[in-house]
Amino acid sequence: MQASGLKIEGLQIYYDKKLIVDNFDLSVGNESVVLFGPSGCGKTTILKAILGSTEQKLKVRGSILLDGERILPNQGDVGMVFQGPVLPPWMTVTDLCRMGCNMQKLSRSDQKQKIQDVLETFGVGKVANSYPYNLSGGQKQRVALAVTLLNEPTVLLLDEPTTFLDGMSKIEVWNFIEDKIRPSGIPTIIVSHDPIEALLLGDRVYVLSEFAHIVREVEVPFSHPRHETMSQDAAFWEIRNKLVYGC
Repeated sequence: MQASGLKIEGLQIYYDKKLIVDNFDLSVGNESVVLFGPSGCGKTTILKAILGSTEQKLKVRGSILLDGERILPNQGDVGMVFQGPVLPPWMTVTDLCRMGCNMQKLSRSDQKQKIQDVLETFGVGKVANSYPYNLSGGQKQRVALAVTLLNEPTVLLLDEPTTFLDGMSKIEVWNFIEDKIRPSGIPTIIVSHDPIEALLLGDRVYVLSEFAHIVREVEVPFSHPRHETMSQDAAFWEIRNKLVYGC
């Protein structure tokens, strides 16, 4: 039995008394795992359950353990970046970065230095004093990732991280996740509809059907780092067809 990382067993999730996820199991170590499947099959609902959502209509049964322990809500253990990052328009990038509960434990000067270092690493240091409405789509997503990772989560959840981005911004975010986040070794679960995204970012991809039943597991054989130019290779398309069509 895996003691470290994230382990989910027998997960059942109801929303307003309707079964959404049935008997879902998953183990994630220091790797990136992708949940891939059609809309409505329970992918995002699983992330909400891991996060510890307090939605009244959401009822969760089963076991979700992080390093062998139950996940306590609002402790900063789980970081989640939602579809289309939710960045309050009245706060600057620096203000947003101070929001995390772990950031609140630092002195103002330590906060400033840590924020500056992380924003520079993420390539958005120049927009530290900007408001979200002045940022491009790719910048917003990188800021959302920076805000989440500044809180030093033990597990990272990404819900369709490039859904609302144009082609170039998608590539920018894919490369950023691959080059800056993957090497950290944080157990990461990514929800995606995009087979190219799934194969670029995932070490394993689980294809889900209704009720989050696992149809197949696809091990991604390509070494890291991976970039979008890989998608032009015949071997990549062979794995893509296995992912999408099962053959």
